[in-house]
Amino acid sequence: MEDPSEPGGAPDLATWLASLEAIGVSLWLDQSEVRYRAPKGVMTPERLATLRERRAEIQAFLATGAEPGILVP
Repeated sequence: MEDPSEPGGAPDLATWLASLEAIGVSLWLDQSEVRYRAPKGVMTPERLATLRERRAEIQAFLATGAEPGILVP
């Protein structure tokens, strides 16, 4: 089974962010910059690369005040 927190495993941004939240990753905006806190070893190089690649999408998502774990159909 694919890990949705790995690149290519998530069908959309909200699902990917929710999967990170489920493994203890917190994301927030600090003066328009994406910040995160995660347990040691959780942010693999692949996850960090995806975070960097999708930074603009994540900023826009967090700016809306949406909760990653609450998906709207």
